[in-house]
Amino acid sequence: MGTLGYIAPELVQTGKATPSSDVFSFGVLLLEVACGRKPVDIFKDAEQTILVEWAWELYMEGSLLEAADPKLGKGGYEVGEMEKVLKLGLLCSHPEPASRPGMRHVCQILEGQVPLPEICKSSLNVSIMSGYPRRNRTSDKSVEATSTRSLSSEGRFSSASHISVSC
Repeated sequence: MGTLGYIAPELVQTGKATPSSDVFSFGVLLLEVACGRKPVDIFKDAEQTILVEWAWELYMEGSLLEAADPKLGKGGYEVGEMEKVLKLGLLCSHPEPASRPGMRHVCQILEGQVPLPEICKSSLNVSIMSGYPRRNRTSDKSVEATSTRSLSSEGRFSSASHISVSC
């Protein structure tokens, strides 16, 4: 079916590949290159095991550039370009398939023909995509887990687990 870490959550659930699931995989590839990391690294701390999830958490905290490959060093890249690649990787790996851009749009963004759309933080909780392996996380924060099921515009059900973190 595919390589863990590149597989879109809905593909794990349905077994059906779509253009949107391909975009998800491309987003993971963008993050992998920009971060200098594998998509799944079991030797990382629990909160960093899954690259996409870790990058989303950094984005939600306002510290996405911390995900940039440390081997590049400070000044080893153009900050604006790194931010664009990281944000585009997140947009492509959005937990909701309908929120992912098409590949034509992705190419236009990369070529500088169109601006990168903003990712609305208010519509996202730190979303943990069902179908991915989970580890228990412990921190100083209160964590509440919920599971939801929703009907998409195509008439398919999708499930997602969400974690709400309160400080």
